[in-house]
Amino acid sequence: MGEKQKLSYEQLEEVAQQMNEQLKKVYQQLQEASMGNLFKRLDFLFKVLENAHMFDDTFVDTCTNEVVKLITLPEDKEDSLVEEEPHPSELDTTAEVDEAEAVAETKAAKK
Repeated sequence: MGEKQKLSYEQLEEVAQQMNEQLKKVYQQLQEASMGNLFKRLDFLFKVLENAHMFDDTFVDTCTNEVVKLITLPEDKEDSLVEEEPHPSELDTTAEVDEAEAVAETKAAKK
């Protein structure tokens, strides 16, 4: 058998780029398949709800909760970040830590 030829840096970059593009395509296919599975699952959940009389009440409740969870939009992250105080380890100075603790104590006192 012949010797294996070592690839140059440029060849390795090209191979890495090709593999990256292939990975992106496969990931896109995975995302599309996952979305298809989600919609198919929702179809079945709605069928259960349409025929609730044929199923146990606990199972119908579980399906109802799952439908609600799947179709509820997530909260806006910006709104939730505004309400949260930064963790003291994330602050740069002692004065900022003291200020954060004072704000937290004020909020706790208001409750």
